Amino acid sequence: MADKDPLRTYRGKRDFDRTKEPRGRPGAGDEEPRFVVQIHDASTLHFDFRLQVGDVLKSWSVPKGPSIDPGDKRLAVPTEDHPLEYEEFEGVIPEGEYGGGTVIVWDHGTYRPLSHDRRGRPVPFEEALERGHVTFWLNGSKLRGEYALTRFRGGKDGGEGGGKGEAWLLVKAKDERAHTDGRATPDPRRARSVRSGRTLHQVAAESQGAVFDLLRLEGADTRSLPLRTRKSLLRRALTYRAPLRMTNHRNQGGAELLADACSRGWEGLIAKRANSRYRPGRSTDWLKLKCSLGQEFVIGGFTEPAGSRVGFGALLLGYYEGDRLRYAGKVGTGFDRRTLLGLRARLDELSTPEPPFADRVREVSARWVEPVLVAQVAFTEWTRDGMLRHPRFLGLRDDKPARNVVREGPAPLTEK
Repeated sequence: MADKDPLRTYRGKRDFDRTKEPRGRPGAGDEEPRFVVQIHDASTLHFDFRLQVGDVLKSWSVPKGPSIDPGDKRLAVPTEDHPLEYEEFEGVIPEGEYGGGTVIVWDHGTYRPLSHDRRGRPVPFEEALERGHVTFWLNGSKLRGEYALTRFRGGKDGGEGGGKGEAWLLVKAKDERAHTDGRATPDPRRARSVRSGRTLHQVAAESQGAVFDLLRLEGADTRSLPLRTRKSLLRRALTYRAPLRMTNHRNQGGAELLADACSRGWEGLIAKRANSRYRPGRSTDWLKLKCSLGQEFVIGGFTEPAGSRVGFGALLLGYYEGDRLRYAGKVGTGFDRRTLLGLRARLDELSTPEPPFADRVREVSARWVEPVLVAQVAFTEWTRDGMLRHPRFLGLRDDKPARNVVREGPAPLTEK
């Protein structure tokens, strides 16, 4: 007899007084079934692949992650069903909790079941799963095209999460979305969230309290002391235990450290002059060394969608230079259908008749909004006329005020 609570195993493994994972609630999801791929840095680093079936997310752990190369047969081990709300979960599961570690949403979107019998007749997706073979078409921001899940070991008698030793293969079909050029799966430590644009390292760091300078100690002003002295005083002033930590520094080997940081998926490093005094505002004593081009931009408008596109065509982006919002170009890639529709609803609430940009924007179908939303955007370079080349939307940044967004680069950093 089927369990009346499909999330009993999921809830039984978690203490919701400690973890911020969703408890789950009854009710079916959208008309189009959803999927999500999360990167999970737990006891082992892996991908979690989840498909909405009814009112739960059927889940598999995929150690090497989904591939866009049909030649890759990726092991997929069933885990317990998850609530639909888990599609949005991103954060740190506390140490000692089941699955303790950092989670980001690498991709999400909708999928279309394609399973059929030998006569070409459609087979209900849940029935096809029970038989051990399903095919489906993914419509995500990163994964697109036909995939198949095939059980090659174990059976359905093990109940939720599969029987002991049950294993499947996740394989990309040969279609126009397939690639065999060596870019089959991203480096999970450098991969960025489709929701926030953050890496695993950035999400983990934001869950901790990091201290890196000392401006006053027992009533005494320490700002005139060299940075190296302030760091030494800071190390002795506090007792460090989770979640509080002190940021370490190195005195040499900067190029090697930057290369290592980039290989770990970090945004970059901060270089500081060791004998510098504290000075608020911009200073050449602090430099931001970035691994790749990408930063936050203020959304000042959008263009209307064309053809089969929904929501909007592209976001119009800018950054502040003093009190002026400078136009930096538009971004029209990196969105799935859900993001297009959800973001359009938020933009409509911010509609304004006048353009917020100080520069002229040559877009015929431009619609203007109040400049309050901030987007994380990756791009290849700045053009000579100050526009973004090949930008890609990574997510919204609800943690950064729009007025703090400036043009970044290997230039003096504003100390805060």
